[in-house]
Amino acid sequence: MARPKTIILMIFLFSLFIFLAVFIALQILATYREGTVYSTNTTKGVLECNTLSFRISSLKYGDKVLEFEIESYEPELADMVILHNDMRTHFKLKPFFGDTQKVRIENITLGEGFIIFPDGCEQYNKKECLLVDSKCKNI
Repeated sequence: MARPKTIILMIFLFSLFIFLAVFIALQILATYREGTVYSTNTTKGVLECNTLSFRISSLKYGDKVLEFEIESYEPELADMVILHNDMRTHFKLKPFFGDTQKVRIENITLGEGFIIFPDGCEQYNKKECLLVDSKCKNI
């Protein structure tokens, strides 16, 4: 009589072992996939945004008109955003490469300065421009 109970117990323990092994393997696989997807998406955004370099010069502001020159060696730099007074102003650049383009934005109210960045790259590639000294710096 002890023999059938031992066999049943061994089958039960073996089944429990298989179930736990599959459960742990699936958890490891899900964690790996989540990490890979997050890493791929984050790295892609950082690399794409950091290649979009630009320089702001000849900064002027008066009568609600902002004027500046933007220089870039990236042909993809087309959509830009200015963040000012908790508002966003979007503007498009004409396609250019290695040249300076004059930008004029009318009806814009600025405080001491503004932040400018390529659209979609607010976290990685932005410059703070102060109107007091008419200069921009990376932040």
